[in-house]
Amino acid sequence: WLDPHKRIAGVFLSQLLPFVDHKAVALYGEFESGIYGGLKAA
Repeated sequence: WLDPHKRIAGVFLSQLLPFVDHKAVALYGEFESGIYGGLKAA
């Protein structure tokens, strides 16, 4: 994703089937939340 307002970008890559695996979608959400949480703490 790109966030031009906060000037950050992130990439989450995976290779899995079935497409839109619920665990992978949840992990992506945790990844993005972790990045923003780290920015607030810094």
